[in-house]
This record gives sequence, structure tokens and C-alpha cells, in this order.
Amino acid sequence: MEEIQIRPEDLINRSELVSQIYGGWPSFHDFEITRICFERELPEDISGPHISVFVHMWQITGKTSDGKKFIYDKHNIVELRMMNVHEYEFKSFNCQNVLADMEVWQEKDTDLTASCIYFRGIFGADLIVKCRTIEIGKIEPGIPPHCVYAREHEGT
Repeated sequence: MEEIQIRPEDLINRSELVSQIYGGWPSFHDFEITRICFERELPEDISGPHISVFVHMWQITGKTSDGKKFIYDKHNIVELRMMNVHEYEFKSFNCQNVLADMEVWQEKDTDLTASCIYFRGIFGADLIVKCRTIEIGKIEPGIPPHCVYAREHEGT
């Protein structure tokens, strides 16, 4: 089986929606998975079984005036949807699900070309998915409730 590394923005459909918000494709380092949904194929759905991963993304835009803390901006929950899933490996899920990074590649076999995505976890969720296609779904602006960034913004 041949494995081909690809830039995420070249493999993920609608990736330009994320790139437009952040001025390019983000590294995913320290982003957090807030939710993972496994859904089976439904009769009217031709996309097959799919997995949606919801990732809290942000951008560091500077430091506070005292220089002690970073300023986080452009908070969004971004859905990455893997369609026609034929294999996955899922480990752990906890109160934070911090990512080291996210990688994509393609595997070419004689019968199938699979799109692959790896959400490499630091603390919590760690997920590898092999599927037909990967796309950006919903993008919801805001900070997820009950996260460290929400606590920092209380009272502002």
C-alpha cells in the first residue's frame, strides 16, 4: 500500500472556510476536541457511515499589556466530517481532549484510495479515520461552555 502525505487544505473539502478565518491552515496544536459523533448510513444518505469531530479552534493575537498571558481570539467550533468511513481507531475521551496536531494523507491500494486523518492527542482523544472523503461542516463562532477560555472571559 502506498502512503502519500498531503497538505490538509489540499485534501479536506471546503478547507478554505477555515483558512479564511485564520489567514491560512492552522497547526491544530493545543486545539481541543469538544465532541465526536459516530453516525450510521441512513436510507436517504448516500455518504455512508460518517464520523464528525468538533474542534475548538482559536488564534493567538498577542499578549496582555503585562506580557504574562497570551490573548486568544477568533474562537470557533469547527466540524470536520469524515464520510464513507471504512476503518477507524479511537482511544480515550476525557474532560479536555487536547491535540498535539492533525495529519492527513492518502493510502492507495489497487482497489481503493482512502483519505486518512489523524487527530493526535496529547491529553484525551486520539483518533485515526480512513474514509472516502473529509470535509469541513459547520463552523460555529464562540467559546464552548465549561472550558478554560470561557472561564477567562467571564465578567468581560
